[in-house]
Amino acid sequence: MATPSARSPAPRRTTKVLRLADHDHRGCAIFLTLCAATREPLFGWLTGDRFLPSRLGLLVRESWLNIPVLYPGCGLDVFCLMPDHFHAVLHARPASRAANPVLRGVAAWRGGIGTIVNQFKGAVTRAAAIEGIVMPGPLWQRGYFERVIRDDEMLGNVRTYILSHALRNSLPRGTAARA
Repeated sequence: MATPSARSPAPRRTTKVLRLADHDHRGCAIFLTLCAATREPLFGWLTGDRFLPSRLGLLVRESWLNIPVLYPGCGLDVFCLMPDHFHAVLHARPASRAANPVLRGVAAWRGGIGTIVNQFKGAVTRAAAIEGIVMPGPLWQRGYFERVIRDDEMLGNVRTYILSHALRNSLPRGTAARA
């Protein structure tokens, strides 16, 4: 019988990297889609021509609007909260400490888009627990979908998609907010 120390280690889970290896994505705009783990309407409901956010949906919105506070230099663009997912454009530009006297002494954020998304998802999950919102299992799907926005034309197309996504689903235009 093999001893525990003689066992081979479990295979390590790897994630396929979809980003360009030689491109610094921290200076780009990124189109993000984050989905609820069960694809159930956790973030709100469609009622006629209105979207009514749940308490959890309000926490998602509040946490998203807090991103620029936590990550100086990151800018929010259009975003749309749907019953089971969230679309957004994030401008991820770590601010230069030397060029901006307000940011001198503020810790620079490390990592990239993954760090921001994981911190955001964690903040929503922690806030839900504090609010007493109990989920049967994980709140978010593992990972997220992203697309680097390479130019102004693509940015315009993504903005149109996000805003029209709200309209296609019978939501009032005000649900998709430009922060």
